[in-house]
Amino acid sequence: MLELHKKNSRPPSAEREKIDDIVYGFYGITEEERRIIEVQ
Repeated sequence: MLELHKKNSRPPSAEREKIDDIVYGFYGITEEERRIIEVQ
């Protein structure tokens, strides 16, 4: 992640989705809440 930040780029969508899954899991975000978050 630090290397990506240094390059000022975003990770490919598959990696971004994996990171999202981990973060949502940490916060106990449900699938319904995730859909609301991702629409905005």
